[in-house]
Amino acid sequence: MPTKAKLDKLQRLEAVLDPCRYFTEILGGEKFVSCSVVLPALCHLSRVMVSSEDDPVKFKQTFTLDMEKCKEKTNSTCLKISTALEPRFKDLKCLHRSERA
Repeated sequence: MPTKAKLDKLQRLEAVLDPCRYFTEILGGEKFVSCSVVLPALCHLSRVMVSSEDDPVKFKQTFTLDMEKCKEKTNSTCLKISTALEPRFKDLKCLHRSERA
């Protein structure tokens, strides 16, 4: 049986992983994923995965570093164009204001 400390750590880890569940549901909820969803989902994860002192085993920090490495390999121009053409994301909140014009 896990100790109280381990159960507490597991509960914090569950809270940390919750945004990943959201990301997985967005990308895996359809038969195929449109690239227009990728950029908003990555931006959402970047916002919610800010590291903090409550971060069990520094998961958020490691996750963010890995995600940034993956973002460098993406075709960001294609993702930005497809996101701009998607009516659900027409406000382009996932981009910096300077990139929205």
